[in-house]
Amino acid sequence: MSGPSRRLAYPPFHPESSRLNQLAMSLAEFRRAFPGEGQHVEFKRGTSMQELQNSAVAFSNAEGGVILIGVDDDGSIAGRTLDAGTTSTG
Repeated sequence: MSGPSRRLAYPPFHPESSRLNQLAMSLAEFRRAFPGEGQHVEFKRGTSMQELQNSAVAFSNAEGGVILIGVDDDGSIAGRTLDAGTTSTG
């Protein structure tokens, strides 16, 4: 990372963000915080291990980022049920 003089607009939940991390947001708050995909934000509708790994590697080779699962590429909320298949690591 660069020195302390660097001032980027990091999204909520990013380790470098100075914003208070909320556990819930209204749709309007979500759209303001995450207007689209970008350098630090990736939307994923599902939980394909390969797609998540690719995004995680890309963010780890840059300045980090936030992967939002259950969000379509256009930013609409698709939702995703958290079940054994979603939370499994194997």
